[in-house]
Amino acid sequence: MANSAPEVVPESADEGETTPLKAAKVEPILEDQAHGWEIFPRDENGTIRGGIRLGQLRVWIVPRDKLALVTKAELGGSLTHPGLYVLLDSGTKLAYVGESHDLQSRLTGHAKSPPKEQGDFEVALILNDGRNSAHSVYNEHTLRQAIEQSIVVLLSEQSSWKVSNKVKGSPPLSMFQRILLGHLNREVAFALYQLRILDRLPQKRPAEQEVSSAEVPKLIPNHRFEDLSVFSGMMDGMPIYFRPGADKHKVGQRSRWQVTIPYGESLGIDFKAGRGFLCLNRGPVYIVPLTYLREKLKENKAKHKIDIFFDLERDSVSSAGVEPFIVAQFTAEKLSSE
Repeated sequence: MANSAPEVVPESADEGETTPLKAAKVEPILEDQAHGWEIFPRDENGTIRGGIRLGQLRVWIVPRDKLALVTKAELGGSLTHPGLYVLLDSGTKLAYVGESHDLQSRLTGHAKSPPKEQGDFEVALILNDGRNSAHSVYNEHTLRQAIEQSIVVLLSEQSSWKVSNKVKGSPPLSMFQRILLGHLNREVAFALYQLRILDRLPQKRPAEQEVSSAEVPKLIPNHRFEDLSVFSGMMDGMPIYFRPGADKHKVGQRSRWQVTIPYGESLGIDFKAGRGFLCLNRGPVYIVPLTYLREKLKENKAKHKIDIFFDLERDSVSSAGVEPFIVAQFTAEKLSSE
């Protein structure tokens, strides 16, 4: 499919007419077979629908004056439809990002009275998986909040739109939620780019790419690994825990990767005992002895878990109530040369 972005306008539109979608500069590519992306021409209500066939994401682009009608027909019913949305106004170049367990109710309310931060909007972009709350992957509130934060960062860094929302911190997520979040974020970013809302796709910095647990032994062949799984194994007869970290990057700040040590689980039990290693399997790959972490984090008085943050640019770790400390001596490169 060519890279050009043909305009999707009603056949009856006069030349030079400004439709809500044209005004908001949302000019989608019609189809991209390589990524399973498809989108259909605007219907009689001015609504465009599309999605990623091989993924979870479905999208609607709806003019404000048709929001109540369209959401009632397609997102109404006895069960709610959870998801996310972006309100766009070309006059101010403002974009408002939101999430809700009931998209019909929330968007109908916004159509009548827009969020005060936004002031006005011409179209709403709706994102979910086309399923109701009984089956939707978007039904978990914390997951929607995390995707909302990701969209805010995407628009702030990869587009000319000004986000009217305040940037919020990402909520704590389980390991499964973090994996799912990664997949959903990639789909959302690709869709926003295909819809010409993003000017470019975000590029993961090579220095921060995740390294699978199976690849770690190849980086330090002078150490013995056994019983490897995705998140744990044995190194030199001691337990090792693999954690890629959760991206806590905020606009205008260096990226930080959060690892949670829950006291009631194996990692936390071995942390308290000072037994084994924590491996941040990302970027240069850090394999930090838990006895070293325990000593450095002793001023953190958390009762149930400790959140630590790896700064890959400074080779350091920080945590609440603790001065940042260096872990450069524990990179895979250093350990392989011992």
